Amino acid sequence: MITKLTMGFLVVSCIGAFIGINGILKAGEINDLATQMYEKELLGLSQISEANVQLIAAGRAIRNAVLANDDESRNRHTDAVLQRLQLMKEALNNSKRLFAEGDGKEKLKSIDETLVIYEKGLLQTIERIKSEHLSESRESIDLINRFRVESDKIDSLMTEVVNIKKKNASWLNDETDRIYEKIRLMLTLLTISGVIVGWPLA
Repeated sequence: MITKLTMGFLVVSCIGAFIGINGILKAGEINDLATQMYEKELLGLSQISEANVQLIAAGRAIRNAVLANDDESRNRHTDAVLQRLQLMKEALNNSKRLFAEGDGKEKLKSIDETLVIYEKGLLQTIERIKSEHLSESRESIDLINRFRVESDKIDSLMTEVVNIKKKNASWLNDETDRIYEKIRLMLTLLTISGVIVGWPLA
């Protein structure tokens, strides 16, 4: 009787230890994936979204500067353009460390290259706005229309980068679900096996 009880205890202990070790390892995998999802994908998504918000705000500010009916408003809006532009560049720089090599990196590089042209256009427009009389804003409007292509391109690239981050986050979420289902199946099978093996020894 003692031998059978001892054997039964050892079998159940071994199964329990195996379940525990595998549970800890798999929990670690899920934790790593969750950390990666937050630190790489969600933060990257947040930074690119912020950059896109600033891009739109800069475009709105430059149009408001052109339409301003007094010098104070004009100066306020041109200052806002520069501020929004700086915030956009900061958000883009913050996002770069959150992208691995691949399509995302290439699109960020394209954004940087297009942003150089866009920034140059904004600065030229600001210079022209400040030299125009309040009732004569035609040339500055023409300048805005010239670099609208670059603005649209940056916006499109940012949207593509956001979609990459969303796709990566979705994959990580699916992977955590897969690991969970694998753990649940393994624990169920081991528990049933433990009952089957331990029953004759009882």
